[in-house]
This record gives sequence, structure tokens and C-alpha cells, in this order.
Amino acid sequence: MPMAPRRPCAGSPTCKAFVEKGRCPSCARKRERQRGSRHARGYDAAWVRLRDEFLADPVNRHCVRCAARDRQRRATEVDHDVPFQGLADPRRLDRQNLRPLCGTCHRQKTAEQQRRADVVWNGEMDRQGSCPSLVDGGVRRPSTLTPANRVPFSTPVNTDAVRGTD
Repeated sequence: MPMAPRRPCAGSPTCKAFVEKGRCPSCARKRERQRGSRHARGYDAAWVRLRDEFLADPVNRHCVRCAARDRQRRATEVDHDVPFQGLADPRRLDRQNLRPLCGTCHRQKTAEQQRRADVVWNGEMDRQGSCPSLVDGGVRRPSTLTPANRVPFSTPVNTDAVRGTD
């Protein structure tokens, strides 16, 4: 079976490692440390209870994205329609901000959000107009994010326009 060509590590622009896919083990560990535990990111016991209650409700039994395409798939994930920004954010445990999705649709939605966030290194621009590197924070790159081109996560994005093709 042929092997995939090795590529530079996607973890940091300064990493010298070559991998078949994604990040090298060192950059992957650094990223996990930066992300924090699931509890620190807001997925604690209160979230687990809300998630279980939400999925147990018969109204939320099927994926809403699949239903919009006339498919019927069982929901296995609970998605925040508008992403929350930490433990204190009221949207974190707001049932009105939740929607049931199947695993496939949840992965697609997350990938769409990450593609939009890839405009900058880590999604946040500092006051000098540059963004820290995703992993090590030591490398500064000019930001492509400006107030004029910033798009909220809930707004659909034309991916052809982002890539510069029509």
C-alpha cells in the first residue's frame, strides 16, 4: 500500500518535523496543553446533564441539518449554534443556543468554523495587528483579520469568495 507523502508539521510555522498528516507528537501535546481540559473549556458536569436531557427530549431526536436535506438521521451530538466564549458565557448552558446534530454534520460544521478561523493564526488579533503562533506563541505573523472582513461564526460564508475564486 503506498504511503502518503510527508508534509511539514501543521502545528507551528517554526516546527521542522515532517509528518504524513496533521501535527507532530510534540506540537500535538503543546496544543492539547493550550486547549485545556474539557472542564476548563466549559464541558463540565452541568453541560453533561444538559446534553443528556437535550438528547433525551423527543423533539431533539433527529439531526436538524439532515432534516433540512430531507434525511432522517439520529442526533448523537449537541451543538452550540453560536459558540460560547468560556465558563461565564450565558450561551454555554442556554437551551435556545443548542441544536441536535449527527456526528457527520457536527464534524462538517466544526470544520467550516475552523476554515473561517484559519484566516488568522489562532482566531484572535492583538492590538498591533499580528497574531501569535498557534502552538509556541513566539512567532509573530501579520494578521489578515480586519474589522471589515471579520465574520461572526453564525453567518454563512461563501468559501469561494474566501479563496478568491468566483
